[in-house]
Amino acid sequence: MNLVKQLSNRNLPQNFVVSPFAVRQALVLLYLGKGTRKDYQLARALRMTGRQNGKIVSYFGKARFKAIKQEFTMANRIYLSPSYNDFEQMKKLSGNLGVDVENMKFSENTKSGDEIKNVQETLDLNVALQALGIKKIFTDDDEDSNATVASFKQFSALESKPNRVLMSADFGGDNDQRVVNVNKPFVFVIKDQSTVYMVGRIEAIR
Repeated sequence: MNLVKQLSNRNLPQNFVVSPFAVRQALVLLYLGKGTRKDYQLARALRMTGRQNGKIVSYFGKARFKAIKQEFTMANRIYLSPSYNDFEQMKKLSGNLGVDVENMKFSENTKSGDEIKNVQETLDLNVALQALGIKKIFTDDDEDSNATVASFKQFSALESKPNRVLMSADFGGDNDQRVVNVNKPFVFVIKDQSTVYMVGRIEAIR
């Protein structure tokens, strides 16, 4: 939720969707992919200091399983340069964390943000993540560093099934059916007791 607070302080499009869960998935993959050279600044920001790798991976497996049971499907992908040394290690971790790992050749004269298809709903998260204390992966100029990030952006799209019961009331009879018409601006949160999957705001109803 700290990420959402940071984003709320910035200029956002009228309609936006962001997945704190997917952001954390990708950052955890970067953290675990560094092998023995852990980024403890990243660990503190993700609140993983002192936690064993197995427990970290287990959390994401359980969260994804709960989402799937509710017919909530998520996809996540991270792009790595072909020169990244630990690509195979990241591939091994990706399945357990639910993050696809792909190689992409970034030309020297073209920023990564230009090579990855930009769409209107893309949110640039660099500034917000650095405000949370995650700075080293964006600024580390050590040639031996295992992973640095040129651009951290998220494209999120949410598709829901119409006429699906999303909530139940403690009053009313079995035949008490109510219709909710989405015809006004609104905000929404998709979460359970331990995980915030998606947060969004819709101001321009299309």
